[in-house]
Amino acid sequence: MNTGNIVYTGKKLLSCFLAIILIILSCGDVWADEPVALAVGDKLTEGDLEYIVIDADNMYVAVSGMDTGADFSDKPLDIPANIVHEGITYSVTEIGANAFNYCTKISTVNIPYGVKSIGFSAFYESSLTYVSIPESVTTIGMHSFRSCKILQNVTIPGSVEKIEMDAFEGCSSLTKIIIPEGVKEIAYGAFFDCTNVDTISLPGSLEIMGFGVFGNCGNNTDELTVTMKEGMKEIGANAFGGCKKLKEIIIPSTVEIIENSVFSKCIALENVIIIIRTERITQIEKNTFNDCESLTSIEIPNSVTVFDEGAFSGCKSLREMRIDVNVNREDKNPVTDISLTEEAKNHPFLGVPTDRKLVFLNSDGTKKL
Repeated sequence: MNTGNIVYTGKKLLSCFLAIILIILSCGDVWADEPVALAVGDKLTEGDLEYIVIDADNMYVAVSGMDTGADFSDKPLDIPANIVHEGITYSVTEIGANAFNYCTKISTVNIPYGVKSIGFSAFYESSLTYVSIPESVTTIGMHSFRSCKILQNVTIPGSVEKIEMDAFEGCSSLTKIIIPEGVKEIAYGAFFDCTNVDTISLPGSLEIMGFGVFGNCGNNTDELTVTMKEGMKEIGANAFGGCKKLKEIIIPSTVEIIENSVFSKCIALENVIIIIRTERITQIEKNTFNDCESLTSIEIPNSVTVFDEGAFSGCKSLREMRIDVNVNREDKNPVTDISLTEEAKNHPFLGVPTDRKLVFLNSDGTKKL
């Protein structure tokens, strides 16, 4: 038995063991300082803003509020695109629900590219006067800017596909509403009661306008101008109801649906043209032009064959309804009869003087009927 070899081997093993211990001890501080990502729902504060983690795998956070001691009343609030917290970089992808609601210490807010949505009531009743929305935003949430009464300017990018319910309701200092190409839907009451707006421009990409979208708009102005582009498909119920300074409207030929009460109580509306040469619109719905007391003339396509209850009730100035029936000079056949719904048999022209006329347009001019 060679005791010398045994001792040598033992010393060698002990040396290796001690070396491993030293390596572990020397790395201990490094491992202890390794950053640990926060979990979904965890909150953090960086600078003047508070955040909440919404995606731990991709390191996404939403702005959830502002430090109570911060004041941006007289300087812009520039929301960062990224933040570093305890060694980990997070991307800001949302303005969270209620983040700045009732906040009286903001004026101008610049939202960075990368933010995809502006959440529920994010700026509700705040002191916001201007906001910059980047092209990365696809959704402007419900009530997000509601009752921002001194908001004067907002640019909506074409990346936005939907403007949610009441998003800008009661923004009474807005003067222009320019909806860009790309927006497909404006939900219920989104711009209701924006009383100082004098210009509304709507894109051809717009497919759906919800109930009362622009109701009561422009009532504190001299005149409200509304333009619509070819491509639009649907005008929702009461969409322009109560717009007392709207004087003229031209409805594109691509519109397939005009719901009830769309222009109800537009008391300054004098002229309406529903673009002819279209077969999409077949009925003037209930109360569509109710109490449009200044309406003197209207052009409708020959596809319209039904008037519903109250369609023109209270239109006491209506003098001429022009209907394109696409007939030739030699055509002796009668035009298509116009019928009434069961509910409307005594009411579509309630309040319209009986000495008014319908004019059917022929290719060689007009023929009074």
